[in-house]
Amino acid sequence: LKKEAIKTLDNIEDMGFNAVFLQVISCSDAIYDSEIFPWSKYLTGNQGIAPENNFDPLEFFIEESHKRGIELHAWINSYRVTACPDDNNKLAKNNPAVINSDITVLHSDGKLYLNPGEPETRKLIVDGVKEILNNYDVDGIHLDDYFYPGKEFNDAKTYAKYGKDFNSINDWRINNNNLLIKEISETVHSIN
Repeated sequence: LKKEAIKTLDNIEDMGFNAVFLQVISCSDAIYDSEIFPWSKYLTGNQGIAPENNFDPLEFFIEESHKRGIELHAWINSYRVTACPDDNNKLAKNNPAVINSDITVLHSDGKLYLNPGEPETRKLIVDGVKEILNNYDVDGIHLDDYFYPGKEFNDAKTYAKYGKDFNSINDWRINNNNLLIKEISETVHSIN
């Protein structure tokens, strides 16, 4: 991984780019040493298994990027728990979706998602951003998949619980995403 990272960053530097977006949270997991999320399966093949020799890929990418005058931005997939249905039963015991399965939704695509309507989901994502900012010298935070995966998302019970002030489930869903972005922005600006 170190060799790949160096080669990639050398190519990026040679092409004259000045920033890299590195996906650090893909499926309620992390490619950095996290107290909140398990290690990503994309590092070792199994979620929850740390890389050998205390290797921290995010730390390494930051150091190597900054050596080249390149910014390193942390890229987060906020709601996705699994990238394919086969992974639903392969989550690490310390995955937040396992610890608190009440904040997850099994979508019609067969994949698990954190439920954007649950306040605990927003707190989890914001806490992940805080953890990154407090422990790593990243130059930015970026989000991917901060939207509902479809209109048929199974969150009617959550809407009944929290959506009383909204005219429609769609307005409530939009507000949930807006709240997440607002809370992340406030967090980022309060820390750095």
